[in-house]
Amino acid sequence: MAVDNYGDKTSFVSVTCWRKLAENVAEYMEKGRQVGVTGELVQDRWEKDGEKRSKIKINARNVKFLSY
Repeated sequence: MAVDNYGDKTSFVSVTCWRKLAENVAEYMEKGRQVGVTGELVQDRWEKDGEKRSKIKINARNVKFLSY
């Protein structure tokens, strides 16, 4: 998901959906379509080649398709 940060910056956040929600999102989602996502914000942390890394993602409970 791309998030506009009120300027020249855009943040990208991974969103994970499961079961019927995942099926609906896969069927109706289009690039550029606006959505509202509610769920749990999760920070994954791991180490690769001795370097600590992290990533923010959302485990979605609900995705609402907004107007174009």
